[in-house]
Amino acid sequence: MFDIEKLNVALKNHLYEEASSAFVELMRVIEKNGHVPLSQSVFSSRLVDLKDEELIQHVAQSVHQLFVNPEVQINIPGYDALMAWQITLSNLFYLAESPTPESAVESILKQTNGIVSSANVLKLCLLFSTESTQTETLAPILQTNPELLLNVCMSLVWGCSGTAQSCTNREWAYAQIPSFFEKLEAPNFPTYKIHGFFMHSSYGFAANKHALKAYLNQQIQRKIASANLQNTPKTQNSYTAQANACMQKSFDAVGCSKKIILVNLEFLNTTHSVYRVLGKSLLALKQNYILVGVAWPGYVHIDDDFFDDFITLSAAGDLYCAQEIMDIAAAYQPVAVYYPCLGDVALGYLPFQHAFSTCSICSHRSWGQQFCH
Repeated sequence: MFDIEKLNVALKNHLYEEASSAFVELMRVIEKNGHVPLSQSVFSSRLVDLKDEELIQHVAQSVHQLFVNPEVQINIPGYDALMAWQITLSNLFYLAESPTPESAVESILKQTNGIVSSANVLKLCLLFSTESTQTETLAPILQTNPELLLNVCMSLVWGCSGTAQSCTNREWAYAQIPSFFEKLEAPNFPTYKIHGFFMHSSYGFAANKHALKAYLNQQIQRKIASANLQNTPKTQNSYTAQANACMQKSFDAVGCSKKIILVNLEFLNTTHSVYRVLGKSLLALKQNYILVGVAWPGYVHIDDDFFDDFITLSAAGDLYCAQEIMDIAAAYQPVAVYYPCLGDVALGYLPFQHAFSTCSICSHRSWGQQFCH
């Protein structure tokens, strides 16, 4: 739990570095607990009886005061945090209604007479809310750092809430992103977030929304090429023993060697209607094949009924655990790879698509994903 008064006290006592650190802690706490009400991760030790909506208002007011204070500099630890915090603040200010990010932007520009320092540029990026009505004001200022604005635009696509203004900003962002990829030879942005860019760019009305996927694929191909992925010798492959044990267990049970299908999972849990349906296809496949599930940590919550073997990857990683996935495919030698996914992307497919499998089977929720390759 984070006490919002930690930030307020630091501001009141002109302890600006402490205030900045408190803000970073607040963002991390909210991001980590984004699936629960704010009152379950943030509280006020000074105002103990605040209702949920009052707490949201109080936190928004505290953040607003921090942003408009010219003495406070905010350090953002990378573009991943920039996107996460921007979306968090968009939601916070949207729910609070007042104060608004627009009023903070106006205050910053008034204080600086329009001469925006690099520190204030970072503040303005975070205040470029998905609900912002200040696109014409903010965009020219952020143009001085194209890579930064690229990440802001990607965040607007990722975090679109579905309101009219948010959708307007998303359409604007769609139009900007291709030009940045053309200008920037090797732009820096969170690679693992590409999954969301693919999925979210399928929605909306922009004429070029699917064209965005082509630019993302170019970036993916460059990153995979630069990663210098290599086949791991069988004797050094950490998954060889596990794969052999899985195949032997199946042979002992049915008296013959069934072929293996790897199932590359995005999400799988009982709360999603799509997977209640796809679960039936998995159970049917399991009657004739050895099913080996592969998933990122924390995204799959199921029992052993669906799979003969299950592998949780070590981490999401910048390249989706590409080397680890290649090792898994080499060890298990599948006849097919099944992708029962909601919005997977080429980066998730390519490590599996090696000399180790003969075909792949995809099932998508969104027709828009058909344009991604």
